[in-house]
Amino acid sequence: MRQPLRTSNENGATPISNMSHYFYDAHMHLQSSKLLGVRDTFLDSMEVLGIRNIVVNGTCEKDWGLVQQLSSNERVLPAFGIHPYFGYRLEDGWDERLKTLLDSTDSTVGEIGLDRVVEHLSFSKQELLFSKQLVMAVERNMAVTIHCVKALGKLLELLKREGVPDRGFLLHAYSGPKEMIADFVKLGARFSFSGSFLNRDHISKIETFKSIPLDRLLIETDSPNLVSADRGSSYPAVFDEHSKKYSHPESIVDCYKYLSEFLEIDMAKLCSVVESNFNQLFCNTND
Repeated sequence: MRQPLRTSNENGATPISNMSHYFYDAHMHLQSSKLLGVRDTFLDSMEVLGIRNIVVNGTCEKDWGLVQQLSSNERVLPAFGIHPYFGYRLEDGWDERLKTLLDSTDSTVGEIGLDRVVEHLSFSKQELLFSKQLVMAVERNMAVTIHCVKALGKLLELLKREGVPDRGFLLHAYSGPKEMIADFVKLGARFSFSGSFLNRDHISKIETFKSIPLDRLLIETDSPNLVSADRGSSYPAVFDEHSKKYSHPESIVDCYKYLSEFLEIDMAKLCSVVESNFNQLFCNTND
């Protein structure tokens, strides 16, 4: 695991940026071809915007290489895994190649998970795929990022059966009931807020975050997915040639702003809390 980025170098030189607080994106997909037109500009703008770190999640073997390349930027923390969407096209030896990648790269495990909406991979095979990758994370004490749709009960069962990394795990874009939060907290869960919850059809999901302990809270864009509601954002959405809207990676700044207002927490305090939570899960830190 990497060391957290600091505001100055060993000699106390100029801070990384002149921001009074910093932003961390706990889950996104910068390797996506949908972001090709904005990727380089975004990487160049991170320092100015005060975006300290982003976790870039691989979802299939095909994109692991690009995720690894992007991690040459010290602000990019790579994660490698097989998402249930892509579990149907595994090639022989994928698991050994994933283990080799995890052992040779300063990384975490993700995005993995369970999804009852997926039609091209049976749920029983999803369970096997998920458990195999979870064990890899446990054996290496690597943070693991989990996608879960309509399967939280089974997820809880598998986490209890297989175990979890000592450093914990992330339930990204958590949209489950508040009644299950305590059970996941006991196992070491963190929960990331998505700006997409501000859309009218999903507004009820944001209420759950009033019940999440502050020391378990993270924030994400899931860029280019899970597009945030248009609330006069300073950061434009991304459009492809078919005028389809994608989540801009810079929108992490607005996600913080919206959550700060909704939870009625001062922005500086929210940033400090999320920074500590992020570093504890994804970086080597004694905080």
